[in-house]
Amino acid sequence: MKKNWKNNRGYRWVGVIIFLFMLGMPERALTQEVGIEFSKGSWKKQLNQAKRQKKLIFLDCHTKWCGFCKVLAQYVFTDPEVARFYNQHFVNVEMDMEEGVGVELVKKYGIHAYPTLLFINEQGELEDYHAGYLAPKELIALGERALKPENNLAGMRKRYAAGEREPEMLREYLRILSKAYQDSLMREIISTDLGGLDDNRFYTPEVWNIIEENGQAAISLLISRVIPNRDKFYGVVEKERVDQGIDKALSAKAISFIHNAGRKSFHPEECRQLKEFFLSQKALPYAGEYLATIYTGEYLHQKEYTQVLNVLEDIVKYHYFRLDSRDEVLNFTLRYVAECEDMEIRKQGMELLDALPRTTIREKKKPMYEATRKMLAGKE
Repeated sequence: MKKNWKNNRGYRWVGVIIFLFMLGMPERALTQEVGIEFSKGSWKKQLNQAKRQKKLIFLDCHTKWCGFCKVLAQYVFTDPEVARFYNQHFVNVEMDMEEGVGVELVKKYGIHAYPTLLFINEQGELEDYHAGYLAPKELIALGERALKPENNLAGMRKRYAAGEREPEMLREYLRILSKAYQDSLMREIISTDLGGLDDNRFYTPEVWNIIEENGQAAISLLISRVIPNRDKFYGVVEKERVDQGIDKALSAKAISFIHNAGRKSFHPEECRQLKEFFLSQKALPYAGEYLATIYTGEYLHQKEYTQVLNVLEDIVKYHYFRLDSRDEVLNFTLRYVAECEDMEIRKQGMELLDALPRTTIREKKKPMYEATRKMLAGKE
């Protein structure tokens, strides 16, 4: 007699087991799209493919040593929604920018950091640019922007060249430029288009939004017009918000002199101007903190390690820094000092750390201080 396998109890249990197994599988294992499909072949071939398909090229610019590039590849490019969107709308290309044609494209498109995500048309012209990691939803939003000719980087440039200067347009343009490493252009726009406004149009919530979001690019304007007349912004924006925005911009600018020490991005003239400004603004909250940070960066740039340690000793001894600022300045500076070949200098750095009152080091900061001490001791 022929068995009816579909009515067999064992058959039914096999079906249940398979169903339960599938429920436990990740979504990407059940879909044909396991990630963004990257096209292979020469750069010329990719441009021709973009022309045939009438699509933009999405170019993932990475290097072998870039950690966030690997995170993007493993966790973001494999997201089902990201994959569906990018596979539908773009010719996707991934490229090591330290090999082959990648070296040429770094120069052509002005790539300064990784990961960098570019959108390029069939003529090889840049349509949009973003430097840095993005989560899945953010990457989809970036792709949507790239597809809108009036809102991507190329479109914003055209609108600006055509004379558009509405605050919200400038605000969005500056946001895009900030992720495209266009710092000099940002400073020019803020200085020219905001700095040229009369008081009635300058001291407004809309202008403050732009200054607040672009503090470092707006440093010249902050010093020349905002800080001396900040009470005028108090009338249209909450005082606390204005003060916090000024402090955030000045703190970031001051610490940038430490980060840029020894590099071409360190600007001695700008350093001199800011020192003069803070010396003349002793009533400005935290002026001493900003000034000491700038001096630290200047001495680091000149490799005057004894002077660096003298400033740090004052910071530790006289407690005039806020704890977060102190922790940042001490750790970043002493990690530069750890590169000094003079072991006596590095020992003095370790003594500075040992002199810190233990009660002022918060638990979450202890690993950072321990790592810095190991670097000074030559153990890392």
